[in-house]
Amino acid sequence: MAYARFSDYDIYIYPHVGGWIECSACFLVQPEDEYTLFSASEAIHDDETLLVHILQHRIIGHNIPDDLEHQILADPNRYGKYKASKEPKEYSEDELW
Repeated sequence: MAYARFSDYDIYIYPHVGGWIECSACFLVQPEDEYTLFSASEAIHDDETLLVHILQHRIIGHNIPDDLEHQILADPNRYGKYKASKEPKEYSEDELW
């Protein structure tokens, strides 16, 4: 479930299955290659970084939900159920794909 999508906002941000919050194809990040916007994604691993990242979007005037910070921080599984319960999980290559 995404917190915000490009269809409605200037940000596509969601909890990644890997245990972080992904700001996908982020306009704040320089793309690593010229062929895809998704190389410009930002992996966010903690709430402080998350809040600063969202603030940067707001400062430059991106259209993002007014309650985005609250919506994300209210999600107890925002960094994945394993991180939320403090039980680390190693993923095999098969589980990732």
